[in-house]
Amino acid sequence: MKAAPLDTQSATPENNTVTLVFENVKPGEYGIITLHDMNGNNRMDFEANGMPKESYATTGELAFGPPSFAISKFEVADKDLDFTVRF
Repeated sequence: MKAAPLDTQSATPENNTVTLVFENVKPGEYGIITLHDMNGNNRMDFEANGMPKESYATTGELAFGPPSFAISKFEVADKDLDFTVRF
């Protein structure tokens, strides 16, 4: 999931929750990755050994290493979808 995003959003948490709504999404395969940008620099920060300094999550199962589209993808058709993503 290193490709340029099709859409980006940001929000300020309220009660440890953020809600994002993507509208007018065309049918197809998508994946979502979210970042808790602790220092507000709009990017993921890494330790010297390559490990992330900030929490992130995807719509798929997290595995060791960077998240992949194959694991994170889901299908958009003709119905609204809801996801709960936890860090």
